Amino acid sequence: MTIEDVRIAIADACATITGWRASPYVRDQVSAPELQVARGPIVYDVAMGREADEYHYTITAYVQRDSERAGQMALQKLCEPSGTGSLKTVLEADTALRALVDFVRVTNASEDRNATIGLIDYLVVDFEVEIG
Repeated sequence: MTIEDVRIAIADACATITGWRASPYVRDQVSAPELQVARGPIVYDVAMGREADEYHYTITAYVQRDSERAGQMALQKLCEPSGTGSLKTVLEADTALRALVDFVRVTNASEDRNATIGLIDYLVVDFEVEIG
């Protein structure tokens, strides 16, 4: 397993959520609704030995602000703890991702917040993912 393999597998799993695009990288532009994967901290040697590393990723969900209600509803669906549109359910159940790693846990979702990229306003939520 490489960091690259995991990023791609996370993005592939995210792309299975109806209505969402996904990128394994943080991009300079957004094609909302879109999920972008960023690598977070790595904790090496968790269990006092090799092969027990812990990787953290942040998935940022972007929706356009042109319809405030529709965007918030789309983000809410991603934040649900279960269901077909739940990011947590989709990632933790994805067989291709699970074949690469020992475990996948979506640990939290941030509050809705505003972000401006290239003079365009988006509503976003960050999801923290722990991989081991």
